[in-house]
Amino acid sequence: MAKNGFIFFQIDTDILQDSRIRRLKRQERGRDKFLVYFSVLKNIYSEKGYYMEASEDRELDIAEDWGLEESFVHDTIEECCRIGLFDTELYHKGYITSAAIQERYAEMCKKTKRIYTIDESLNLSKTSEEIGKNSEERAKNSEEIGKNSEDLRLSKDKLNKKESTLKSAKEKAAAVAATRSQKSPTDPIVEDEKEGCDNSGGTRTEDDAQGGTRDAPPISPAQKKAEAQAALKRREQEFYNSLVPYVAKYGKEMIREFYDYWSEPNRSGTKMKYELQQTFEISRRLVTWAGREDKYKQQPPTIRNNGRTVTATKQRNAKFADFGETMAAIEAGINAGITERGISAVGK
Repeated sequence: MAKNGFIFFQIDTDILQDSRIRRLKRQERGRDKFLVYFSVLKNIYSEKGYYMEASEDRELDIAEDWGLEESFVHDTIEECCRIGLFDTELYHKGYITSAAIQERYAEMCKKTKRIYTIDESLNLSKTSEEIGKNSEERAKNSEEIGKNSEDLRLSKDKLNKKESTLKSAKEKAAAVAATRSQKSPTDPIVEDEKEGCDNSGGTRTEDDAQGGTRDAPPISPAQKKAEAQAALKRREQEFYNSLVPYVAKYGKEMIREFYDYWSEPNRSGTKMKYELQQTFEISRRLVTWAGREDKYKQQPPTIRNNGRTVTATKQRNAKFADFGETMAAIEAGINAGITERGISAVGK
């Protein structure tokens, strides 16, 4: 993903004393929620500088970075909006930002001597200083626009002349075709029309004589569908070819699974799954995919609970204080089973 932001960003040393941050930390899993908030800030300042697009893909990226649930990340961002860390109205429009973030963005632009630009539809900190900066920039741009206006006018005049010439040529060709179509079968063929004759003895229009074709019949729905499917096949091959350089790094099996998953077509058969994503960078997606495979290869331990096998995970074993207690309970159960079986063997 292209970055237009900064390689670092400022943060207050007393951020933990902010009442909104303290309220966020006091909630259940408060540390994880603060981690989500901090990750959003990092994405905002490193990419656009003053906002981040709110989407399921971005929530998934944050969740995978820290091993959190995607739904937890989504709920945390909404909670940050409720307590005033992010602007609620713009969030519902698909953007994550705040007045404080934008003010800090302006300060960082000034310190790094970067041109300050901001979308007015997202601007939450319309101070006089910022408006003055925008006015100064617009004045500089207007001077450049004035220099180029004459060139643009000349280019427009040339374009209009070309369009007029083309229109006249089309009208002339249409008049010639209409005149020829009105001739009777007994009319002699004049000398300049002999070059337009086909092998069957009939005459062709001027466009036909130059290698053109007559008006093509309308394309049927079946033909449109066939063309769309052919185009999809070509794009599938291009997508496949783009994955070939990564085979040496990730192996044929993983690349094939990655290709099969992301090349799945939609119901209409016009687009692949990866084409429906707002952003899709192959190298980053492969890193995430490889991380998932490594995670799934490590099978979690299980424990017997009320006569059934339960996977020992943080989510499913809520009765334990943390995952370490769960592992200790599993180990104790296994040792107890070994001891019981040893005693039974001795008894026999």
